[in-house]
Amino acid sequence: MAGNALRRRYKAMRKEFVAWLYPPTGIGLATSSVIPCVRVAWCNRCLAEDLANARPAYFRQCWALAPQTFCHKHRWPLEERCNICGAYNWTVIRTATNCVRLVCGECWRPLERSMRAALDAPSSMLDAWDRVIALEAEILAALSGRTPDQFRFNFTSGAQLLNEVDDIAGILCRNYWGYTRTNIPLNAFSCPAITPGYLPQDFYESDGLHPLATGSIRKRRSLLGAICAILDPDPTTGRTLYGPESRPSIEEFVSTVERAAIEIHISAADRWSPSFISRLNGARRALDQKRKVSKLAAIWSLRR
Repeated sequence: MAGNALRRRYKAMRKEFVAWLYPPTGIGLATSSVIPCVRVAWCNRCLAEDLANARPAYFRQCWALAPQTFCHKHRWPLEERCNICGAYNWTVIRTATNCVRLVCGECWRPLERSMRAALDAPSSMLDAWDRVIALEAEILAALSGRTPDQFRFNFTSGAQLLNEVDDIAGILCRNYWGYTRTNIPLNAFSCPAITPGYLPQDFYESDGLHPLATGSIRKRRSLLGAICAILDPDPTTGRTLYGPESRPSIEEFVSTVERAAIEIHISAADRWSPSFISRLNGARRALDQKRKVSKLAAIWSLRR
């Protein structure tokens, strides 16, 4: 039902782009008898505005989308748990003015309270948020049937952008080495600004084919940050997210995943856009050149 409601608004909606708490069968998870249920997130500032204007607090439809982890109105990170006690359950109460209000089901604190780390965010953190928000807006436009910004994504259709986001998310959350569940490429893209208020922590490999649909909002936000830096041809995006000394994110992506994982999608006809494939091949050539130079330098130093 949730997927059908979203499809009325977003013409190109796929169930892989809905945030699922209990996902339906057919998106890469084991068959289960649990009734499918969407994962709920919220914007503190939107709820605060509802309360200030004596409006009933409610969850916006767009907050159930997997590729939306920020409120685009307030440029603010969405949350899915109480930032006081960390509980995931919430309940509805009525205020003295007979207005609906959302509160935590454990500590009974109102959900419109923002965490201190977000309120004290410096300009550098806000810049990182804006980079991810820009990509989220492009994904939502593609889900609505519109063509992505061709100045950023040359020769890329809406379907190809959605394919790239979905495929890269799966590649980043796959364990290629097997000896630890946290040994996934996503952990090479660590950006504390994307997950304010949380200690740095490794993410586990995905249990399904579509981690963007089934992951927590913190994992989804980290995924979108990495995908944003990989897809955006502007090198300042990667430096804004991962520091001025970081190497190009597309090179980081190519070097931390197995070559075969990328080749599967490159070989599929029209799965990815020609411009992105060209950038991937360029990153591979650059890495190969750097490896050759480092080997020659090592041989030269040994001879000396």
